Amino acid sequence: MAKTDIWMTLGLAAIGCLGIGAYVKWAPSSDAGNSVSQAIKTANNQAALDQVLPIIEPTEVAILAKSSKPGNNIVRYQASNEIIPNPERGFFWQRYTLDNNPVTVDDLRAARTQHYVTTVRGIYNIHGYRDRPLPASVLAQFDRDCEIYRQAGAKVMPLFSYSNDFVNRESSDAKLEIITQHINQLKPLIEKNKDVIAVWYAGFVGPYGEWWGSEHMSPDSKSINQNSSKILNQLLSVIPKDRSIVLRRLTYKRQFLADNQPLTPAEAFKGTPKSRLGHHNDSLVANPSEGQAMSIIPAERKIEESYLHQDNRFVPALGETEYFGKGESSRCSRSVGIIQSRRYSLINKLFNLKTLNQWKQEGCFDEIEKKIGYRFVA
Repeated sequence: MAKTDIWMTLGLAAIGCLGIGAYVKWAPSSDAGNSVSQAIKTANNQAALDQVLPIIEPTEVAILAKSSKPGNNIVRYQASNEIIPNPERGFFWQRYTLDNNPVTVDDLRAARTQHYVTTVRGIYNIHGYRDRPLPASVLAQFDRDCEIYRQAGAKVMPLFSYSNDFVNRESSDAKLEIITQHINQLKPLIEKNKDVIAVWYAGFVGPYGEWWGSEHMSPDSKSINQNSSKILNQLLSVIPKDRSIVLRRLTYKRQFLADNQPLTPAEAFKGTPKSRLGHHNDSLVANPSEGQAMSIIPAERKIEESYLHQDNRFVPALGETEYFGKGESSRCSRSVGIIQSRRYSLINKLFNLKTLNQWKQEGCFDEIEKKIGYRFVA
């Protein structure tokens, strides 16, 4: 590189969109991160560039060579180790905007500048509409919320839920025809506001919209059934193709697709269901099976870990921690490895506080906050 200056244009306008890059996480330890780094170091080797550019598609990356001339100023950038507000990555917040917990532009801007939070899970409890269309007021509120996120430069991850009832959960879901109607009502607003939607939680099924304990699932919640397959198909048709949908259990994606193989670079970012279905874990590091988000059988869980390690290069991976027993499963020594290996994109900063405080006490909270997502170095 003695005779060449390398200029890298990262398509900054695209950084706020899901689907950018290779979901490079925990750089430089990720495969894609190392590939990019090596390509820059050997930028005059076109073969190296040809290998790395497909990995980070569809980010707009232009590497331009310019001959050095006497008198040119050389700027040497130092990598920052600070906590940064990472677009659509890092810790996220949540708001129940239909339950007197609204979002405001000032709150969202403060979240970015003071708490390094750029993304919010917007939870919409539509408990009163299990047997009727969504009223205009709910649709208008969702639309207004999206405008607030837009003004604040933030993103939302919408989650719609019919019930928080753990006792009578099977009878508290909406019927399939109502869910279908509600998704169709939301369709034009989703399309209108896709620029501020980071990722879409499947939602609509089970307590808290978490896809368990529902007539739309198998009795043990380990499998999807015909109803949940229809809901997922409808969501894939309604949510714009450049946005991803996340599911609670890895098994749901594999069952829905009838495909047990993780995404390959050739399959990524194609707009197919496989390239758009991501992962969220509502009991992250809680216990070995993580609230049955992972298999309780160690051999099967090892296969799932390998799948997530590969699949999550290209789709979002979201987590919400839980705290069981004496916190043995959520210790830093275990948590950091899991978050790194599965390449988590976003983790809830408000729950579970016992686990989050444990990370602070054991000294890994800042490390996790710095490394969720990606860091670009010039």
